[in-house]
Amino acid sequence: KRSARQEKQQRKRRKMRSKTKHTNHRGVKYFSVGVYCNPPLQRNILNLRVLGMVLFLTSFTLSCSVTKNLPPHEQLYTGAKVKIEDENTSTNEEKAFEGELQALVRPKPNTSILGIRYKLMFYNMIDTVEKKKGLKYFIKYKLGEPPVVFSQVSIEANNDIIRNRLENRGYFKARSKADIKESNRKVKIIYRPVPGPQYHIRHVEFVLDSTYALGSAVSGTKPETFLKPNDPFDLDVV
Repeated sequence: KRSARQEKQQRKRRKMRSKTKHTNHRGVKYFSVGVYCNPPLQRNILNLRVLGMVLFLTSFTLSCSVTKNLPPHEQLYTGAKVKIEDENTSTNEEKAFEGELQALVRPKPNTSILGIRYKLMFYNMIDTVEKKKGLKYFIKYKLGEPPVVFSQVSIEANNDIIRNRLENRGYFKARSKADIKESNRKVKIIYRPVPGPQYHIRHVEFVLDSTYALGSAVSGTKPETFLKPNDPFDLDVV
């Protein structure tokens, strides 16, 4: 009896091996996109699709929720972009200026990662905090941050800052304007500066009274000056 049972188990193992070989060799599963894979890989792809769908729905839901607790008639400020518009400015100069000028614009919008303003979400999670301690206070004011609203933005002041920085770089005829883009209680501002021509240094002359010790000392530094003829005017160098 024992030997018959062992023989039966052996036949079963042979059958399973044969079935496994057959499945691996011919039993592949096809997808509608024209690729095929084995069952474990298929499950991984399905899991990634489900995860992607969950992330998309979560991002969409959270993006909508960041405006639900805004005060009446307020709009969420989502940031600014600086785009230089000048035919005489090279592409490299535009990129350098756009990054520099954008860093000057105030205020900064709420912190975000992949478009999700997670700190604002933490702030909105808690309606009211009665004490300046505890878990609710920590979540709302330590992990979170209040919304940055459009009424806090001074477009005129930012345009002045942009023009001033360009003038410091020798663009004395610089201009700047702004466009406002609104959607679903959110506002984004596009600043469009026009630098104009950049002024250069024609010549450098030290006019000092060398009879005084200070004048003599300054005159002695003339060979080492950073001010060179034909260089662009830069207030930082001056």
